[in-house]
Amino acid sequence: MTDSDATALPATMAPFSFPPVGADTMRLVAALMDDPNPIHLDASAAAAAGLGDRTVVQGPVTFGYLLEFAARSIGGMDGIRHASIRFLGNVFDGDRLTCCGSIDHAASPDARIALHCEANVGGRPVAAMWIESALPGRDELNTAPPNNVTNGNLEL
Repeated sequence: MTDSDATALPATMAPFSFPPVGADTMRLVAALMDDPNPIHLDASAAAAAGLGDRTVVQGPVTFGYLLEFAARSIGGMDGIRHASIRFLGNVFDGDRLTCCGSIDHAASPDARIALHCEANVGGRPVAAMWIESALPGRDELNTAPPNNVTNGNLEL
């Protein structure tokens, strides 16, 4: 994407709906994250916690869908420099997540854009995300990693 392409980015990103998240996905994510919380695996545990009669999708799944939506909207994940999320509600087994958003700065002198993305289920907001991204294809993308990354390992 060139600087002139940046001005062609729409102010509003086209909405996108992901397939419903099911029990198999939640079991896999629970295993990968070593997350033993039963509200993700057992509907009776979710009900006992006062969350309704369906299991609850893990927050990182919603986070991942919003990142995927943003990447589809701007031509890839390579330029994403920062993302923050605020969870506004639960996503449940079988829910279809729909994402929408806006590009707040389609072009700037430092070739960065700011995005605001939202996820909802049936019109009910479940998450909001703010992203800062370099434009795909910019030289800035090929710079050295931040100081706290050595050989691909994050040092905290």
